[in-house]
Amino acid sequence: MTTAQLHVGVNLGVQKVASNVRDDFLPQEMDYYLNESVNDYIKQQYSAIKAEDRNIEGQYVNENLRTLITTAELSNSSVVDYLPNTVESNLPNDYLYYIFSRTKNDGHWFSNRRLEPKAIKDYVESESNSPQFREFPILIQNDKVLVIGDAVNILSENTELVLTYVKEPNEIDFVQRPNEQLTLPLHTHTEIVNLTTDKLLTVIQGRREQ
Repeated sequence: MTTAQLHVGVNLGVQKVASNVRDDFLPQEMDYYLNESVNDYIKQQYSAIKAEDRNIEGQYVNENLRTLITTAELSNSSVVDYLPNTVESNLPNDYLYYIFSRTKNDGHWFSNRRLEPKAIKDYVESESNSPQFREFPILIQNDKVLVIGDAVNILSENTELVLTYVKEPNEIDFVQRPNEQLTLPLHTHTEIVNLTTDKLLTVIQGRREQ
């Protein structure tokens, strides 16, 4: 659906459920709730996308986000000063959620394991810790992704990272881009309309109670 078609669908949904209520929304207001619905939907799907069990639901999740799943090669790494044997790269500008990554170092590929900040101390090389990894630990913070090497593999500016991630959807803007297509797969568009309709009906009900 285009942005204009999404607006039509939401308006029809509101009128169908609450035909006796007259409550007009500005295009910018409608865009706000449509964008909120898209973000809620992506977040909901992402919570299950990394499930390791290969069930039907997991396959549907991949289909529901497939137009937003992309892979980028991150080069031009730089050495991190405050962590030993660690390099960092800039995240893509459209990065939203992490899925999977691999690191190429000295001609060899390694899968990565994402860490939370509090776990770094157990993986960083020190006088009392000489770790060896089957998977290179990575840390995502701010607009950077950091890769931590071990006692055998020394990372450098030539280290490469291939990152698979969920990218940000295009922002819905009726005034500026009424004919732009929603960036989610076609089969999800009706669900976005329904989610937005529910949000607007909640707003209408709140206004009536006031």
